[in-house]
Amino acid sequence: MKRIIFYLLILTIAILMGLTIASHSSYVLISYGDWTIKSPLWLTVAGIAVIFLILHYAIRLLLGIENTYDRWQYWRQARKINTANCFTKKGFWELIQNDWKLSESYFIKAAEYSQIAVIPYLLAAFCADRQEAYDRRDYYIAKARITEPESEAFIELFLAQLQIKGDQLNLVRPRLEYLYHIRPKNKFVLILLKSVYERLEEWGKLLALLPQIQKLKLLSADEFVQFETSIYRHVFQKETDPEQLKCIRQKMPRRVKKLL
Repeated sequence: MKRIIFYLLILTIAILMGLTIASHSSYVLISYGDWTIKSPLWLTVAGIAVIFLILHYAIRLLLGIENTYDRWQYWRQARKINTANCFTKKGFWELIQNDWKLSESYFIKAAEYSQIAVIPYLLAAFCADRQEAYDRRDYYIAKARITEPESEAFIELFLAQLQIKGDQLNLVRPRLEYLYHIRPKNKFVLILLKSVYERLEEWGKLLALLPQIQKLKLLSADEFVQFETSIYRHVFQKETDPEQLKCIRQKMPRRVKKLL
């Protein structure tokens, strides 16, 4: 109702202005070089008003087109997110039922639509690993690295755990050593590296890890002494160089000397 009253008021003012202008014989003269244009005042005012209205609605039309494009982009993005979530849910459902092949296919489809594609790619890599399809697993890991390079350490740690479960110890060792180099205070990385060294019987490298294991308190005091003693015992059994043995014995803690 207020809008109708407003429009009627504008119309009344326009009519009154038109009648006032028409009752006068004023005109507008525009001169530019050799060109001269003479027009009644009312016609000039009407022309300016028409031009103003055309510009006004043209701008509104352009803004409307822009808003329509933004709304379409928002709808398209929302549809992609919903599609990614749908495939991810289906993938998890099949994962729970140990259908690795089908869950892998769903996670790959989810990665195509997801804003965080690194997660579906890692889940697909896990499914491929369960099928012992290591080429596909490594391919998905590579895709995850490309998708989110800033998560390299997280991705490397994920792959390391898969390789440990698959007894690919010689492959995982350099990966864990790299992670330990860039994250020396990460307890989980140190636990995995310690486990791999023990399984590979890398006693010398375990000896070098002892200070960090003690510093990060991975073991209780009693457990650490037992572990430390066991490492030195293995080192002495494996080492054959007398000079190296002498050097190791000199650095050996007193508590270990008493137990050996």
